[in-house]
Amino acid sequence: MTTNPFDVSTSPTTEPESLLVGSFTQWRRLLDYDGASYTLEYRLIAADDESEKTISGTWDGSNNWWVFSVAAADMDLWTTGRHRWDLILTRLSDSETAVVSTGSLILHATAGDRRTHAEIMVAKIESLLEGRAASDIETYSIKSRSLTKMSVKELREWREYYVAEVERTGGSATKGNRPPSNTLRVRFT
Repeated sequence: MTTNPFDVSTSPTTEPESLLVGSFTQWRRLLDYDGASYTLEYRLIAADDESEKTISGTWDGSNNWWVFSVAAADMDLWTTGRHRWDLILTRLSDSETAVVSTGSLILHATAGDRRTHAEIMVAKIESLLEGRAASDIETYSIKSRSLTKMSVKELREWREYYVAEVERTGGSATKGNRPPSNTLRVRFT
């Protein structure tokens, strides 16, 4: 059954792993911060040019849900690529801020290829290895110029590295599940 992406009660309860420019996105977090005393916002920082965008939360006082949404029109000028995010809690009485949690997401310009860098590299290396069966010459020399290809051993090592990276991060096909990581997150209350 498909859920309504505009219905707050069925929206995801974790941050998105990626956003698509021109597409409405909404999620919610169950956090014990009273909206009369605090504000919450995500600060997104683009990895490429360090540009910043914010996504403000709205507090639902009946059950402590904080709802975050981004309208499609608001994303037109956002920088695509990887972004770091911080969830910033601001105390209204004195404007003091604290970082509640951090993470990252990818902003896609189109709905096309959404593979991670590691997945793209695995595919490229595997195509190179397949091509080696037909043409296994590693060094070419014509007059004073020469070209040396990576050896099969080197390509296999790089493939193993990127396959491990895909397994570590979960790649792009995580189906909404957070990938296992070596980081243990702890919250003290």
